[in-house]
Amino acid sequence: CPMLSVPNNGNMTEGHLYGDKVTFTCNDGYELMGSVNRTCQANHTWSGIQPNCTRTPCPQLKPVQHGSISDGGYYGDVVTYQCDPGYEISGDVERTCQANRTWSGTQPTCSRKVCSVLPVPNNGSRTESHLYGDKVTFTCNDGYKLIGSVNRTCQANQSWSGVQPNCSRTPCPQLTAVQHGSISSGGYYGDVVTYQCDPGYEISGDEERTCQANQTWSGTHPICSRKSCSVLPVPNNGSRTEGHLYGDKVTFTCNDGYKLIGSVNRTCQANQSWSGVQPNCSRTPCPQLKPVQHGSISSGGYYGDVVTYHCDPGYEISGDEERTCQANQTWSGTHPTCSRKACPMLSVPNNGNMTEGHLYGDKVTFTCNDGYELMGSVNRTCQANHTWSGIQPNCTRKSCSVLPVPNNGSRTGGHLYGDKVTFTCNDGYKLIGSVNRTCRANQSWSGVQPNCSSKCFLCCRRDIDFLYFSFSYALNSISSGGYYGDVVTYHCDPGYEISGDEERTCQANQTWSGTQPTCSRRFPVNTCSALPVPNNGNMTEGHLYGDKVTFTCNDGYELMGSVNRTCQANHTWSGIQPNCTSK
Repeated sequence: CPMLSVPNNGNMTEGHLYGDKVTFTCNDGYELMGSVNRTCQANHTWSGIQPNCTRTPCPQLKPVQHGSISDGGYYGDVVTYQCDPGYEISGDVERTCQANRTWSGTQPTCSRKVCSVLPVPNNGSRTESHLYGDKVTFTCNDGYKLIGSVNRTCQANQSWSGVQPNCSRTPCPQLTAVQHGSISSGGYYGDVVTYQCDPGYEISGDEERTCQANQTWSGTHPICSRKSCSVLPVPNNGSRTEGHLYGDKVTFTCNDGYKLIGSVNRTCQANQSWSGVQPNCSRTPCPQLKPVQHGSISSGGYYGDVVTYHCDPGYEISGDEERTCQANQTWSGTHPTCSRKACPMLSVPNNGNMTEGHLYGDKVTFTCNDGYELMGSVNRTCQANHTWSGIQPNCTRKSCSVLPVPNNGSRTGGHLYGDKVTFTCNDGYKLIGSVNRTCRANQSWSGVQPNCSSKCFLCCRRDIDFLYFSFSYALNSISSGGYYGDVVTYHCDPGYEISGDEERTCQANQTWSGTQPTCSRRFPVNTCSALPVPNNGNMTEGHLYGDKVTFTCNDGYELMGSVNRTCQANHTWSGIQPNCTSK
């Protein structure tokens, strides 16, 4: 068969003999139009139709808003995008139709061109925008006027139409001058003018005024008036003239009896202070008063002063207690005196005596008759408050120790000074000792303490008599007994203790068992606690049973409590512990 031609932009396989099959292909970006295969036939012709390779198409591109696209739509074609005036492209300006039937790049857009951002005028404002075709409008704040273009438009060449405006302040009318003062400069919106007054004057009204947006001034027109000084006080006991404004002069005077100390005249100055020194009215003096004996005078010596006289404690005033310094520089009243106060008269205690005295400081001393002891204060002193120190004493009969009742006997009577005690024995017993004993002034008993002994002694009579004879001064009693088998018991007087056999028995051989006992003062068992010496006083020694301690006070002090205290059989002291108190 005749040789086949290779299609432009394509290829084919070899062959041209009967039966050969030739296959056609196209290059990338081309497509085959005709038979893909052709076969050499017996009649020397090829089957099919001779193919050719044509460019493949790309899909139609979308139009771009506010722009245009050049022609082209097949493989290898390059299209170009263009934006309308005032717009600029964003994306690929050119796109190529590719072998795979797609366009290179991406779809571009046309957006408005940008002008520079316009500045906001001082004291004004503008609308927002800066793209092609946008219109910006300018306005001024109240009190300001626009100078320049009200509107400016963003043009295709990215420049603005018109002239950039500014805001200029509006003026206010001129202010009138203030009398006795001045005004600072200023006359446009926002200006603040200040008023000042001349020295010695102060402003009343608005000290500052502002030029407002409506071209009027704020506030009201002030005035300058004279400054005021503080109102001066009227001096005590004086007077002054009126006035307290700049330039005013005030004159001071004092009442009779007072003298002006300070400035007579004071003037209100420009700095609102007063000239001179604030005066006062000082009182005129009276002559010094004489002192009062045994007293004192309160301070004072000028007109109107009232002095008070006071007497020392224990003294009372006779005369004027208060005196006043008068306008004529003399004292009212007369000079008083201070005399000793009197206490009420004290009574003499029954069975006693006292010394004389009843004026402040007098000391009265009390004593009792023999056989009586003082209960209360030995000394009492007349005090400043018209009362006596201490306690009113009385004289009570001294007491003797209570006598024991003899075994197998009885006794009658008391134990106070002068009391007589009578002893008796029961039937069958004989009294050995004093029948009567009298309490004496020295608080001891007359006679000898008796006991009752059996009238018949069958055993040891001589020993018993010896016992009674030898120890009647100390033995309280011996129990009855004197017959065979009897047991006698020895008892000592209070404050004494036994040494030897306390019990003895009458034996068959008519002798007593044991040995003869003795009674001695208890020591140290039968002692009293040592008494304290009173402050500002003294006492005698002693702390054994029967010892009597006597208390005394130093000069200027008096005894409160018992003068004498005796150590008793029960180890305690009689009476009350005394103390020495100041007279």
